[in-house]
Amino acid sequence: MKFPFYKIAISYFFPFKLKEVKSVKNNLLRVYLFRNQMMLSCADAIYSQGTSYEPFRLPFKKIKKEIPLLNSFLLLGTGLGSALQILQEDYHHYPESTLVDIDEDVLALSKELMGLNAKNNVEWICEDAFIFLKESSKKYDLIGVDVFKGTTVPHDIQTEYFISLCAERLSPNGIVIFNFISQNKTDTLLLEDKMRHNFKNIEIIQHFLNKFYICKNN
Repeated sequence: MKFPFYKIAISYFFPFKLKEVKSVKNNLLRVYLFRNQMMLSCADAIYSQGTSYEPFRLPFKKIKKEIPLLNSFLLLGTGLGSALQILQEDYHHYPESTLVDIDEDVLALSKELMGLNAKNNVEWICEDAFIFLKESSKKYDLIGVDVFKGTTVPHDIQTEYFISLCAERLSPNGIVIFNFISQNKTDTLLLEDKMRHNFKNIEIIQHFLNKFYICKNN
């Protein structure tokens, strides 16, 4: 989406509100133009921030040599679709993509505002991430897990069963990227132990309260 110059200029000084939507799942969603990037926020969290969105911008830098080989992408917890936007705009890579979110209003904003389907190979699915993985049998080269309720990762997303489902849905040389916020040291250690049970290689990126996990089985 293109914006008038004055909106872009204002956005470098403070967020310029573009849209506000009442959502059953997230109460009030607001879309801003901030530093010429589309930003989606709820009351206590930022769900997307264009190509500046660190939960995928930083991990993608670590796997940039592998990105051209990743031809299918599953994003659990869509936001506006920043992860796919980064692949398309920064890496000029357009994998066949499935964007899953439990909030139909979030998906509607992603479809309306982001222009992600230029190659006609993106689908948006309104579903709980856990249920989607249980019912799917498709394999993906890249899976992004960015599921939050505000600043909290739902309990079922932290279970070993969910993590094992992510591993099962990977193609042989696939990669999973998890975004988590550490609640306490014990929970973090338990989570990392579950990941080690399901993946051969794990790389961790600490970014303030967030931890990004790059997980592989090769």
